[in-house]
Amino acid sequence: MSSWYEHTPVIITTNLEFKEWDTIFHSQKMTVALLDRLTHHCEIIETGMESYRLKSRQHKEGDVTQALDNSRLFNGCN
Repeated sequence: MSSWYEHTPVIITTNLEFKEWDTIFHSQKMTVALLDRLTHHCEIIETGMESYRLKSRQHKEGDVTQALDNSRLFNGCN
């Protein structure tokens, strides 16, 4: 990051809030340093929208769960 800091435009998308980033980097100090550089000269745009990928995955998992439930009912299993 230091090689492109203040020289290259960067876009980062995430569905995590800043306070959750240390779960990714496993170090609060590293996370604070990274966020300090990323947010120094930035525009933060929050869409407030749900994650498309998460919503899609939950929908697919729901379809699988429904299919399993239906097969259990059909086979007389509970």
